[in-house]
Amino acid sequence: MKKSVLTLIFLFGISWRCSAQMISCAQASSFVGMSVTVCGQVKTAMRDSLGKRSGMVLALCLPYPHQPLMIVIKDDTLPLFAYDETTWPGKQICVSGLISLLSGRPYIEVRKRTQIVD
Repeated sequence: MKKSVLTLIFLFGISWRCSAQMISCAQASSFVGMSVTVCGQVKTAMRDSLGKRSGMVLALCLPYPHQPLMIVIKDDTLPLFAYDETTWPGKQICVSGLISLLSGRPYIEVRKRTQIVD
């Protein structure tokens, strides 16, 4: 019970602090082009090449390749986080940002440390 109350307080604080609308992972494809906040568990983390650059790709809510939303952290932003591909999975995070499409799949690119609350 105490954990549920703390989770609700945490999520309320996130939604209050962020001007973006809070949505579920499953709703991501319906909000392309909009700034939102999405909370969920990181199921998969992997290094990948992202066009001309490389970075970390996090699969939120479901493991790759079935994730409803990808979180992209390019190499120049990656040092802002204390995690790597072995420590991201299992983390409960909230991500705020613009939902775009990459190969037809929704993603949020993280450019600032404040976009992810863990």
